[in-house]
Amino acid sequence: NINNIIEASIDMLNMQINAKDINITTDFQIEKPEVSIDPERFNQVIYNLLVNAIKYTPKKGHIKIKTEGVLENNIESVKITIKDSGKGIPPDDLPYIFERFYRVDKSRDRKTGGLGLGLAIVRKIIELHGGTIKAESIINEGSTFYIAIPY
Repeated sequence: NINNIIEASIDMLNMQINAKDINITTDFQIEKPEVSIDPERFNQVIYNLLVNAIKYTPKKGHIKIKTEGVLENNIESVKITIKDSGKGIPPDDLPYIFERFYRVDKSRDRKTGGLGLGLAIVRKIIELHGGTIKAESIINEGSTFYIAIPY
């Protein structure tokens, strides 16, 4: 159940969410939330995306998560949308964020980012499940990640 995996990831990050007083909302519109996935790997996907959203969302910001059924490339899929109110990703960097070792912040300070592997791992896990991921972002308004996983 994809909705249960999302809720479990949110619960695991409750301390970080509360520390920044971030408002996190879910909108589970999907009628069939069951998909054939590795729940541990998919939890890693949601967890990594939420860690990034929390990291770049300011205090008292918001994160919205939505699930819905869609037709993606003529395949019935579950679409997961994770939208934050963070600082956004510069347009020049957006095409590269899923590449291994690519970092928007070029410093290697763990406070401002890791090694640039998180989103590459997320993309690989989603692709191994037959799915897709894409991102949109507006500077100073936030980023939105879209995942589609076939039923």
